[in-house]
Amino acid sequence: MTDVALEWWDPTLVGPSIARTVGAGLWRYMDGGKRYTFFHLPTAQQEFFDKAGTVDNNFKTALPPNDTRPHYTCSGCPSTTGAA
Repeated sequence: MTDVALEWWDPTLVGPSIARTVGAGLWRYMDGGKRYTFFHLPTAQQEFFDKAGTVDNNFKTALPPNDTRPHYTCSGCPSTTGAA
């Protein structure tokens, strides 16, 4: 693991789990989901449990930009050529 996000569990937030079952309780990521390296964590006191500026891990919403997968192109791969 090379980076971390500041997060807290919100038991009142309703949405699907990773198994796609809907229920109460999701993680909230602070600072809009910003990620930090271990040696560059914020030094100021953080406002945990304040919903302002957070994003959740509800799979119905878009992921924070730092958590979206990049698009990799592959020349000659079976998935692009139709080869088995």
